Amino acid sequence: MFSLQQLFGKGDRFYDLLEASAEEARHSVEVLGKILKQPAESASLEDFALVRRKEKRISEEISERLVDT
Repeated sequence: MFSLQQLFGKGDRFYDLLEASAEEARHSVEVLGKILKQPAESASLEDFALVRRKEKRISEEISERLVDT
């Protein structure tokens, strides 16, 4: 039977990265929702872009670790 523990190994780092990625994705949705509700008060998409860049870095680290596993 396939399990995430077999795929990710015994380290908790993958789980930490997956949780961090999910949290950043949730945060990006919150920021985007705020921008869409109050476009006049949101001068730019910089907050959204910052959150997305952080989530992308986490996703890249997950991918790198999967290749190394």
